Amino acid sequence: MQQRNSIKSIIFFLLAAVFLLYEMAVQALPAVMATDIMQSLRFSSALLGIIMGCYFVSYTLMQIPVGLLLDRYSVKKLLVVALALCSFGTFLFAMTHSGWLMAVARLIAGLGSAFAFVGVLMVADQWFSTKYFALLVGIAQFLAAMGAMLGQVPLAYFVAHYGWRHTTLYVVLVGLLLLALIVIFLKDKSSHKMTVKDIGSTFFDLTHSLKNILRNHQSWYVALYACCAWGP
Repeated sequence: MQQRNSIKSIIFFLLAAVFLLYEMAVQALPAVMATDIMQSLRFSSALLGIIMGCYFVSYTLMQIPVGLLLDRYSVKKLLVVALALCSFGTFLFAMTHSGWLMAVARLIAGLGSAFAFVGVLMVADQWFSTKYFALLVGIAQFLAAMGAMLGQVPLAYFVAHYGWRHTTLYVVLVGLLLLALIVIFLKDKSSHKMTVKDIGSTFFDLTHSLKNILRNHQSWYVALYACCAWGP
């Protein structure tokens, strides 16, 4: 029974981790096809830069709300919604010819992608002992880097041979397949439903928690390291 539970835990973690890998590929995708998009749609590099940057606007703004939502609601349901948004945004990006619709598509994709990394941590926290948490975070970071690589090298081959629109649609199909796997196999170990009392105290809890984080020097060291590691 214990071995069966261990296998289930690994499967659940891998499903969430593959979403992280997929999200990073979606994040890097437009960079691979930038020249093709500009030639196809006659966009300037400035306009394309704005379109690509929209992804990071929604992605960044959602980081704190994502944590609050995953603390209070079903991780599985939220990951399903997030992956659906990520796939839909990528689909819209592939199908439109409008610059502003492309920007909206990237905003939607960034909104869904914001759940990926924290979602992996929540699944690891639910299904594994705390002594494995640091290891699992390292594995998640590795897969994130692999996703960024997959968003560059292999997809460049597909763009060269099949065009940027068809390549983007293939990425959407991968997202839908992963969505189906998460719906079928991923489970929540525990769920917390928000009560009226929770809603009333959320603002005060959030303010108190943020103050504690900002006062902790270790938080700033970690933030500086992450900025230097991922910013470039």
